[in-house]
Parts: sequence; C-alpha cells; structure tokens
Amino acid sequence: MVAVGFVPNEYLVTKLLILYAKAGDLVTASSLFNELSRTSLISWNAIIAGHVQWSCKIRQKFT
Repeated sequence: MVAVGFVPNEYLVTKLLILYAKAGDLVTASSLFNELSRTSLISWNAIIAGHVQWSCKIRQKFT
C-alpha cells in the first residue's frame, strides 16, 4: 500500500486484517498484523480467530 503512495491508518489496516483472516489468507493477515505500529485488542482477536478458524477447518479435512 505504501508503494503506491497510500499510507493507511490503523483502522483501515485492522479492517483489512479481519477481512484476510476471515478469508483464510493468513500470510497476508500476519503481514498486516506485523505492520501495525500499535496492536489493539481487535487486531489480536482477529489474528487469533483467523488462525483458530482455519486450523479447525484444515483439521476437519484430514480426520
């Protein structure tokens, strides 16, 4: 996002983090989480929920 001259605020990055975590793109979600200057309770909940949700779905496929 910075490469195109747009520097998003923390609210927008957190919303994108939630979007990517729900969609299952945990690599991008983790990258956004690491870019945050201050992590909030909402960003922590989003990254943890995304990992839990997708690890449960992957686990169900193999059992």
